[in-house]
Amino acid sequence: MSKPFTYQTPPSMTSLPHPSGPCTAVLGGMTKAMQAERVLQAATIHAHMTKVSSSTQAKGCVYGVTYPCSQTPLVKEILAHAGLGVRHFM
Repeated sequence: MSKPFTYQTPPSMTSLPHPSGPCTAVLGGMTKAMQAERVLQAATIHAHMTKVSSSTQAKGCVYGVTYPCSQTPLVKEILAHAGLGVRHFM
């Protein structure tokens, strides 16, 4: 059985500036966005779930997580390793 993934943020990455404000990883459903928020927070990334768009059709609302843009490469790595597919980044 494989060991669960735990990511430790290198000290050099914890104090990076937030150059252009928050970025958003668009995930889809609320449950997936909540999972992404927990995974990123466990890696000491300031992440918060957000509603990206409201439902105007039967498919439902779209959710994502916001995080500091300076941490985009790290966020992509963590979410991919957690198996949380991202629709797109904005």
